[in-house]
Parts: sequence; structure tokens; C-alpha cells
Amino acid sequence: MPRQLSETDRAVLAALCREYIEGRRVAAPATPDEILVELRARGIDLDVDALRARLRHLCAEYGVEEDRPDVMRAELVKRLDEDGWVEQWSRAQHESHHNPFERLQESTHRLLEHIQARGMIAGIGVIAAVAVVAIVVFWSNDDSPGPEPNANRYVIDPDEMTNAHGVVKYCTGTDIAGQQRADVDAFNRLYKPKGLEMELVELHRNADQELEKFTRYQRTGENACDVLYSDVIWTAYLVRNGWLFDLSRYFKERRQGDFVPTMLEAATIGEKTWGIPKQADAGLLFYRRDRVGQAPTTWQALYEQARTGRLRYQGLDYEGLTVNFLEIALAAGAEDIVTPEGKANINQKPAREALQFMVDGVRHAAPYQVVVQSEDENTAAFAKGRADFMRNWLPYAKKVLDLNPRLAGKVAITRLPSWSGGGRGSILGGHILVIPRLSENRGAALKAVDFLSSRKIVKRDATRFLLPPALSELWKDPDVQRVMPSVLKDAVFNATLRPRVSNYQDVSRAIYTNVNNALRGDVEPEEALDLANDQMNQALEASSPP
Repeated sequence: MPRQLSETDRAVLAALCREYIEGRRVAAPATPDEILVELRARGIDLDVDALRARLRHLCAEYGVEEDRPDVMRAELVKRLDEDGWVEQWSRAQHESHHNPFERLQESTHRLLEHIQARGMIAGIGVIAAVAVVAIVVFWSNDDSPGPEPNANRYVIDPDEMTNAHGVVKYCTGTDIAGQQRADVDAFNRLYKPKGLEMELVELHRNADQELEKFTRYQRTGENACDVLYSDVIWTAYLVRNGWLFDLSRYFKERRQGDFVPTMLEAATIGEKTWGIPKQADAGLLFYRRDRVGQAPTTWQALYEQARTGRLRYQGLDYEGLTVNFLEIALAAGAEDIVTPEGKANINQKPAREALQFMVDGVRHAAPYQVVVQSEDENTAAFAKGRADFMRNWLPYAKKVLDLNPRLAGKVAITRLPSWSGGGRGSILGGHILVIPRLSENRGAALKAVDFLSSRKIVKRDATRFLLPPALSELWKDPDVQRVMPSVLKDAVFNATLRPRVSNYQDVSRAIYTNVNNALRGDVEPEEALDLANDQMNQALEASSPP
């Protein structure tokens, strides 16, 4: 007897071929995202990694050889179609609208005869075909919901904001500066009298721990967040796991065209808009104008002026080091660290030169302590006069420095330097507002997103809390220009996105772990990037579709 396919495998096959079964004029195999949407609509909860594993296994069962994921999916559909079950399933789906259970046995019998006559591979197609017919009939039963065209269940209609009421849980990191609480209070002053209230939920101070906690909520099905203040690097991960509502309709009808382009790109996966940008960011160079006078314009000049350990940056093994390293590597001429084909490309020549440059600068331009320092330690050292230069983010660092009266008028800010004879590198930071599918109050959640990303609130965040706006036109606002340095605008609008891969955290870990080891002197720079490249590829292969 041939191997029995599980119910989940049958559902995966059905979703994969959905457009062919429905007779679309221009049909294509479903993407992993589309498959996940259909599976969840049927109560089957897979994450993206589990789905890819099943698709790879099914491809192997049907004799589909290893190739690009999209090619493998197309070949799998072709094999199934050649075996005849797509046509039979389409017919069964049409007939089932009239009398599904009366047709089930007849359709299955016809399909078995047809496939057995053609001698399918190891009998697998027989099982798949029978299962597919049964699933179509079951799904067409009047007692169960039918297929949802275009996955409308996970697209929020902007009209749902009308008369929204209840409590909206707004999940963020730890609200150190008070900006999130101010946003919540402003919302409640306006809407609480109308029956709509926002509640602040602080997940964690550390961004990685924040994401881990949110992930745990999604996997356990706990409705803890109606809106998430999501880091720009999380979008692909959240979307690939099927955890977000599609905000494309709201964006097209209400918000199109008014955001910093790279911020909007960070919120877009597969031509769909999954979040609304709120704040952008990019790294800057802080320096003591009373000590160094003219700011250095190249990294080489900066390291020369900072001799005797007067430079601080984020050298701890965490995401901050990935950003710091990439800023210098891009300036030195590095290209995509993940290729369009999904392959690691970190051990290229400009990246090796950048890392060697950073390693040579430890104990000279920067003290050895930098290898265990993040933004907090950098700012504290700079504020105490232990550094003349500091690479950091504006919102947190400037707020802390402004509270130190001894530094009044002594600190200046400029763009990160260029590479001597090369270019300049800037990495995009910031946050977008997303709505988890577990939200039970999606209309109210969208109302909250609409408010939190509004011009008035984003401007207030910029002028009061120094948070760079994701709304393009606010950079022309005189009030914003008074507090927001023009060099930051240049950095934000010319910033590069980090790789939009579903397990970016693993890719980044491969980078910052090995770069940190090189900075510590535990491994040579070239070997560190070789190791990083291998580990990145392992992570990318584990997450690549199907």
C-alpha cells in the first residue's frame, strides 16, 4: 500500500493549486504566504518553516528535483496536473455545489481509475488525488465555510473604523522616554468619551526579548496585542509566519504616497502593505566641538583623530554591532550582503577591508571596552567626557546629553563619515505599526493605527521626543526643522534596508557574533567573515521557500 498523506499535506496540496482548481485564466502556484492564509482559514496552524519543510518533502515524494523554490512549486503543480487530479478536483468542486456527498464516491472512483491507468509514481498521486476530492467536498458542505477569495478575511476594510469601541492593547518596548504613554494619553483624551480606549503594554526593554515575547503570544494564541510598534527589521518574519493583517486597502484608500520611501518599503512584502510607518531613524556621529573643532569627513580621518581611545560605538555582540559594521562596509563599497537569490554575500572584499579597519582601530581609536558596549554605555561614557566621538541614534542619545548642563553648547552632530575614496553608508532604523491577526477588535486597532501615524501625533513625537518622522512632508515643517538636524534627514532618506528575510535575526546573529569575535582578537577578520557567511547561508537555507 502507498504511504498515506496526512490531512495537512492534503490541505497544502489543495492550497498550492488553488488558482488552477478555480480555473483562473492566468494561474500560478500559490506562494507560501498564500498557502498559510488558506490553511489558517481552515483551522490548520503552521508556521512558515513547517510549511516549507512539508513542501520540500512533497516535492521529494513526487520526484521534483532541487531547484529554486518557485521552480519547485511550479513543477510540483505540473506533476499533479499531469496526473489528472486538478481537472477532476475542479469538476468535483463544481458538482459539489449541488449535492456534494452524493458526488463524492463517484468522483473519487473515477479519479482512482484514471490515475491507476496512468501508473503514477509510487501510488502517491492516488492518495493525494483521493484526498483532494474529499477535501473539496468537505469544504463545500453547507455546514462549513467556503473558500475565501483573495483572503479577504485578513484584509481590514477602512470602514471598520467607524463606530469602533472597546479597548485597544498597544504593544511596544519599554517606554523609557515617555513617548508611548503620551501617545496613549492623547488617544484616550479624544476617544475614551466615545467608548474607545487604548491600553499601553510594554513588552521588554531589549528589542530581541520584545520580539521573542510577541512571538510567544502568537504561537500560544494569546490575544495580548491589538497593535504592535514593530521594528522595521521584523516585517518579513511576522508576515512569513502569517501573524499580521493586510493593511493594503487602508493604505491605498487613506494613506498612499506620504511616507519616507525606504520606510514604506520596510512595511511592504509581496506587493502588500502590512504596516504603517511611524518613525524612521539612522545613525549619526556625535562629537565634542570644544575639543576637536572640525568634524572628520572620512572614517580614516575619524579613526586618526580619535587615537588614544576617544571613539565609542556599539561593539557588543547584538543587532547594534551588525548595523555599525554594515555602515562602514557599505561606505567601503560592499554590495548586498544577501543576494537577490537568497545567498549570503558577507565575505566580499569591501566588507573584509571594513572589518580589518575596525579591528585595527580597537585599543587605538576605540578602547577595548567597546566590544561589550551598547547605546547606553556609549552615551554614559560620552556624557562623562571619556570620548570625543560617538556613533549613536539621535532620539535617545541627544535626549540624555541635553540633560547634562556641563555639555551645553559643546556637542555637535553630523552624518556618518564617508570611506576615503569611496562612498557613505547609512542603515535604516525605525518602527512601523502593525495589527496582529489574533486581535479581536480589528476595527478599533486600525483606528489606533490611523491616529498613531497621523500627522499631528508624528509631528508631536518629532518636536517633543526627537523621533524622526516617517511622514515625508513633516521634514519640511519649520517646527520639525528647528529640532531635527538636516544631516539626519539626509541619512534617513539615503538609508539602506537590512535584508528583508524571514529569519533576519539568525542572519544578523551570524554577523554580529563573528564580527565581535574579530574585534576581541579571537579570530582573524577574514576567517570571521568566512564563518559568518557559512552561518548566514545555513540560516537562509533553513528559511528559504517553498
